[in-house]
Amino acid sequence: MKTVILYGSARKKGHTMSMIRLLQEAAGHEMELIDCYRLKNISPCMDCRHCWKVKECAIHDDMDDIYRKLEEADAIVLAAPVYFHSVPAPMKTVIDRCQVYWAKAVRGDMKEQKKRVGAILLAGGAPAFPEQFTSAEAPLKCLLDDLNAECLDVITISDSDHKALEDWPEAAERIRQLARRL
Repeated sequence: MKTVILYGSARKKGHTMSMIRLLQEAAGHEMELIDCYRLKNISPCMDCRHCWKVKECAIHDDMDDIYRKLEEADAIVLAAPVYFHSVPAPMKTVIDRCQVYWAKAVRGDMKEQKKRVGAILLAGGAPAFPEQFTSAEAPLKCLLDDLNAECLDVITISDSDHKALEDWPEAAERIRQLARRL
């Protein structure tokens, strides 16, 4: 199974990466990491609506390679810290460029995509509070839906400014279970 992880954190050794490393170790197979912060040539969506007519983006940059990787994937994991109730800007730029997948509804070619599975991993620095991850989850769930990926789980950890993944044993166990499902 080919798994792609779309990673949206500036910190290479942060809590989001701890969640990813646990997932990779528990899965026992290679997972390709797409690091949104380290992408150098990704332009933002221009809302030109080219993708409403044809199954491609009008902008040709490093996103072309990401489209290929996403389309080849059997499983897609979206992992990010939560900054001001959303995913960081570099990841949001990649998500916005995935408009080409949403546009399948306009083009009428919705059945052409293969079925996939997906998951979401989120780390929030603030202590836990109701609806802490809701606004970050929404676009990620929509992206998985547009990629025809059934969301198997949304795993979150709060208070990462003061706690590590080890302080969240239930989340760690859910990540291990997710790895077995992927």
